[in-house]
Amino acid sequence: MQQLENPWWVKQVGQTITLGLTRQSIQKMGDLYFVDLPNPGAILSKGMPFATIESQNWVITLNSPVNGKVVATNEAFTGIINPPQITVSWLVRLSTLGK
Repeated sequence: MQQLENPWWVKQVGQTITLGLTRQSIQKMGDLYFVDLPNPGAILSKGMPFATIESQNWVITLNSPVNGKVVATNEAFTGIINPPQITVSWLVRLSTLGK
């Protein structure tokens, strides 16, 4: 498995956190072939593996950079990906977990 250094962008608005891949990370991966994302309702912990991406250059597992509950996944990244290249980079939307 490959590890990308800082593959994320993270945006929080209120109680919603959006996780996405940086343009640079997507370019390093090459063509994306398959993405396995968690189902809505899944609880993510910081550092926990939560997604697998098969690409032209690598098969990688992504670890969550934050804690949260999955409320949505980007359907453009779900399952088998057919070129042309993805134009949107968000993977999942999370709600923050109460303390």
